[in-house]
Amino acid sequence: RYVNYLIYLIIFFPSLHFWSSGIGKDAIVFCFTTIIFYLFLNKKSYFYILLCILTIFLVRPYCAILITLALLVHYLYINQNTLRNKLIVSVFFLFIIISFNQYFLNLIYFSEIFNFKNIIQYINNQRSYLQTDSQNLNIINIFYEPIIYLFKPIILNTKSNLLLISSVENIILLLISIYIFSKINLKNLYNLIIKKNIFFFCYFLLILIPLSLTTLNYGLIVRLKIMILVPYFILLTLIYQSYIFNKIKKT
Repeated sequence: RYVNYLIYLIIFFPSLHFWSSGIGKDAIVFCFTTIIFYLFLNKKSYFYILLCILTIFLVRPYCAILITLALLVHYLYINQNTLRNKLIVSVFFLFIIISFNQYFLNLIYFSEIFNFKNIIQYINNQRSYLQTDSQNLNIINIFYEPIIYLFKPIILNTKSNLLLISSVENIILLLISIYIFSKINLKNLYNLIIKKNIFFFCYFLLILIPLSLTTLNYGLIVRLKIMILVPYFILLTLIYQSYIFNKIKKT
């Protein structure tokens, strides 16, 4: 029952419906990513997952690539798969990355030589987009921005209704997160997320880190964040569900 309450609360988050209701890239990516999660949770055929990934690739190629990478990590982590099959899949994926690396870089408008200096410069250019005051990337940003990105923006003193609703929503999300993570210890968290749900965790991190490091504009954050909210909600629900089951077993 309590898990259902959590699901209902999450489902009625305004931003999920606002940004996924229009006809545009965000709605298409959100729709097919959600279908992928449904197919994965219900252990459906990988053929349908592949079709969804191909559709996403036509709209936002980098999202499709990151989903594929998350599936690869999941495949390599599963003990049922033989070492031979894991090596074949890894070599094939590596061959694709090496062969089409320039094409993949062009998809994100990275036209310079691929080295550390140019990567930092590219990130800083992205961070300055739609910003009056540019904030260059530093060591502190790398560690704390992915953590706070989920709960940005929180600005209650604003004339923008959209920003105000998003801020209230983020406060609720922060409180829910603190409550749920306080109910599970690190060992159980590791077993639940890394051992059993590595795909959702990898996808969540692979999308969260680049978005948090390259996006500073609040309008873009609110719009793009729906790509990571669904896997985060799934992980929260699984954690809380595990806590409830363990509590029932002890009683």
